[in-house]
Amino acid sequence: MASLQPTYGGWLIKATRDWYFLAMEKVPQKYGLSKNAQQLLQYLDDVKAKMMDEYELGRMVRMSNENRKAITDTIRKVALLMQKQPKEQRNCIKLIEMCTEILDIANRPPPPAAFPFTKFPREIRARILDMIIDQHGDTEKLQPVKWGTCNCVNPEREKFPVVSKAQKKTFKQLGMSLGDEFYDVLYKKRNWYFSCCCTLNKALQGNTKLRTYLRNAHVHWCGPMANKAFENLAKCPSLRNLTIKISKATMTILNTREAGLASFFSLNKRRLMDCLGADELLLIHDLEEVHVEHVSSVQKDKLNEYDRQGLLSLLKAKCKDRF
Repeated sequence: MASLQPTYGGWLIKATRDWYFLAMEKVPQKYGLSKNAQQLLQYLDDVKAKMMDEYELGRMVRMSNENRKAITDTIRKVALLMQKQPKEQRNCIKLIEMCTEILDIANRPPPPAAFPFTKFPREIRARILDMIIDQHGDTEKLQPVKWGTCNCVNPEREKFPVVSKAQKKTFKQLGMSLGDEFYDVLYKKRNWYFSCCCTLNKALQGNTKLRTYLRNAHVHWCGPMANKAFENLAKCPSLRNLTIKISKATMTILNTREAGLASFFSLNKRRLMDCLGADELLLIHDLEEVHVEHVSSVQKDKLNEYDRQGLLSLLKAKCKDRF
């Protein structure tokens, strides 16, 4: 029966009062309802009061011929009684409605069996999520946004896949369902490749999840947004592994100080650390691993190997407590 809750004015029936009032008026005894029928009618009140699952009530009727017969017999008995005693019409109609509702519940198809994902240990769930993430294609290196509208040059732009529509849809659904647990798995092992600093800056500004969970980033240092991009990258709390990729495109834009001096010292040779974004890059701390690579194996696109090694040594020196 639906539960009773005490109030200042007496007792309040939770959610439904149908069976309670019929039982208080001793209608079941007066009409000679079977014990099975009375029990099922009481369960109907419990279903309406959210104290019992609707599927469980339906299963009781489907799995027991006695229970189904008790409901159909009750409908037949009450209908005959209503013809003989019209004054009992109100209670009879109410009982017929309740019995019909029970049969409707029993005749509904059972809900599809759900995969008991949340009952697995966290380690097993993480492995399952990894397989789901990987099913739509290679995720060794992912790029979170499509190529931007900037004019940055990148010889490697065809080497790394862009996140597909199927992956985006899957990521969104899993993120909404599992939240932090999913995003931690998504970003923990996977490298995210950014074709230029314009792409990096746009991604970090427009994606709060990326900004929060990004752990492994590969960035081609080039473009007019390098300073802002590295400034935002330094604010990523989960960033642990960083690979900076350099090319001749890295040297095309000087920082504000060097650009101002260039008009007076036009013959000065450009150095890597004079380029836009160098100062902001050195603000990135608390890294576990840092690498500097040439952006392409094509010799004409490479910077001097001394530049590559020098930048690597400098970044490691800034993060020496982590090595």
